[in-house]
Amino acid sequence: MKTNIKPILALALVSFVAAGTLRADDEQIGKIMKAAMKGDTSLFKKVCTGKGTPEDAKKLSNCLNGLKGTKAPKGDQAAYDQKIDALLKAAAEVAEGKKEAQPVLGKAGNCKACHSEHKPD
Repeated sequence: MKTNIKPILALALVSFVAAGTLRADDEQIGKIMKAAMKGDTSLFKKVCTGKGTPEDAKKLSNCLNGLKGTKAPKGDQAAYDQKIDALLKAAAEVAEGKKEAQPVLGKAGNCKACHSEHKPD
């Protein structure tokens, strides 16, 4: 009996490409988190508490835009996209000078809300 290897190779290739994309997204997400979100003196903390400059707000918004289109490391992609969209929208509004968006940014950037559903173990 002959085995058609083409479908098996195609599935292996798709799996390999998907795994590579997820790793690249994980690395990108990690870099953004470290650069913008990590710690009490982070750019995120300064901006959402009103202690950052307008330039800080723009820098934060630009940095967080790197999350757009990334794949959820874990969990539901639609829920992940919703969280990212809310974070990007709030960051953009603060960068535009809308002070009322600062608490919205603080809520959208809640680490535990995202990490509990989407951060790999």
